[in-house]
Amino acid sequence: MNMRNKLIKLCRLTQEQLKQHMIWELKALLGNVTVGDGYVLAKGDFPVLLVAHLDTVHSQLPEDIVYDELEDVLSSAQGIGGDDRCGVLMILELIHKHRCSVLLCEDEEQHGVGAMKFVTSKDIDGLFFNYIIEFDRKGSNDAVFYKCANQAFIDFVTADYYQQDYGTFSDICVVAPRIGCAAVNLSCGYYNAHTLSEYVVIKEMQDCIDAADRLLGRTKETDKFGFDD
Repeated sequence: MNMRNKLIKLCRLTQEQLKQHMIWELKALLGNVTVGDGYVLAKGDFPVLLVAHLDTVHSQLPEDIVYDELEDVLSSAQGIGGDDRCGVLMILELIHKHRCSVLLCEDEEQHGVGAMKFVTSKDIDGLFFNYIIEFDRKGSNDAVFYKCANQAFIDFVTADYYQQDYGTFSDICVVAPRIGCAAVNLSCGYYNAHTLSEYVVIKEMQDCIDAADRLLGRTKETDKFGFDD
């Protein structure tokens, strides 16, 4: 199945359907899966945590999905839901090669409800990673660090493809300080988030997957970044 059809499949699922689908996928790929109220946590053996959220802002599922072959763009009159189905798909693609741990949160668009439930649960106890990546950002090469002021980590992420940008909120704003790891939110190839004119550039999403693959590929065991370092 090509990348476009993979994304269409995910966009047509409700949040609960997507949660169940991802539980099945993560069990098959990583094996160690914990299902919580508001989140799914899967533990891998690569020391990086990948984060995305399962909800969208749209009140309807996309019924009429349109693909513009000339522009390589996917959209829907009901809102395509690239924020954050692109992030979920990117994680699925990456963990085939890099066995990272995965955190999928519900209701990020309602002020991070799932992330808050996760950080107040026992499932967070004892967790630490070299760093955290969330895939929940518009565009093609943005890297947003929020209040994580670890300059060594910023330099590490932006050494190749990514450019530092700024944003207001994503789940890592809640998760990263609690775990104590540096974190970044990276682009997923969608645009006009939170509007019915939202669209996804499929090639740019693939470019984002490739860039994240390179970032993970050059991560060494010694590349460990704390939240406040």
